[in-house]
Amino acid sequence: MINTNFQIPKTNTVSLKQNVYLKNSIAGSVDFKNEINKEILVKRNIISPDTNINAFFDEVSNKLIKDNSKILFSYYLKNGDIALSSSILNGTISSAVALNLAENEDYIGILDKYASDGVGIGINFSNFNNPIGAIKQINSNYIKKSQNYFRPPAFIGLLNIGHDKILDFITLKDEVNYDDWCFDLSVVVDDNFIEKLKNKDENTLKIYNTLLNSMKLKGEPGVIFSNDKNYICDCCAAKKLKENETLKTASINLSNMFKNGKADYFKLSKCANILAISMKKISSDASIGVFGYADLLKKLNLDYGSAGALEVLKNCLQIIKNACDKEKMSLAITPTTTPSIMFKATNGIEEDRKDRTSIDAKLKTLKTAYEYISKDGRISTTIKLQNPSTDDIDSIFKYAYKNNIKAFSVFSN
Repeated sequence: MINTNFQIPKTNTVSLKQNVYLKNSIAGSVDFKNEINKEILVKRNIISPDTNINAFFDEVSNKLIKDNSKILFSYYLKNGDIALSSSILNGTISSAVALNLAENEDYIGILDKYASDGVGIGINFSNFNNPIGAIKQINSNYIKKSQNYFRPPAFIGLLNIGHDKILDFITLKDEVNYDDWCFDLSVVVDDNFIEKLKNKDENTLKIYNTLLNSMKLKGEPGVIFSNDKNYICDCCAAKKLKENETLKTASINLSNMFKNGKADYFKLSKCANILAISMKKISSDASIGVFGYADLLKKLNLDYGSAGALEVLKNCLQIIKNACDKEKMSLAITPTTTPSIMFKATNGIEEDRKDRTSIDAKLKTLKTAYEYISKDGRISTTIKLQNPSTDDIDSIFKYAYKNNIKAFSVFSN
């Protein structure tokens, strides 16, 4: 339960004159609290090494937003309080697209329309008789072309667990060099499979044990729980999308939502509202997520997964959800690789990589977050484990299904 003493700040239309965070400077430069890492933007070919970062964020804001709210939007960008996906910063707007391809069409030609923009592409191959061949062909084609793109395309290949080729799909990357792949894999698990698993169906147990072993050895494929046989999502399984629907993402840096030894929910509310209002102007179907959660916990001296940490997460996500609901947009926790590197913050709602939290803490955090994300949303986060056993993976799988955690993946480190 959220602390009953906690009250979500009331936020109306943002006033530039009254905003306490813009005391002396509305436009112009911002002295970053932490030195920004421009190298990631240079590497993505978004800026040149000599680009003035303040001027760049002003330019982005001017292009995306045409009214006075762009001033406050730009300020929060320059201060590292909010962040846009690298695709939006690069001018392509969309971060990901989900496609429902047919086996007998020129799917390479279709994919070429998106791949050159560095967009993540989700594809469900369940209607293919030979999904393995299609995946290999697409992967080979785009790995060879990767040097031609400012950011190579990233794919997620989905296959329903009831497909005839599911065992080949699960073991597809057993013996591969990961540098030769631009495909991540996830199985779509339905209630029918779970029932057969409970009844100890022999073939189902074989598939399940193969899946557990594959996840233990190489962290793939991921798991998505859905009864939709045509389920498609963005490249990181963060949101269910309609066919050809694209994903536009922005995020809030929770690490910066801290003042006088406490979580600064007032500032978070201001940032969430201006970001939701601005993203609505950019796109009618944008999503807002977070990063820097573990950094905020450290500032608050809270252990990841503790009762206090979960309460902070609830409060933060409730504030952001309120802002998203006002603009009829979604809260979906998507990858924040570029912002996290740029502002030297932890990714999404993941723990600090230096920490070794328990499986229980990670699952409680996931469960809590799922209470607030949108109905069609998933959380793109990886449960990082040190030398997990198949029993560990089995426990995570069953906990996730029981607690309505819609998707998960693991990584052995």
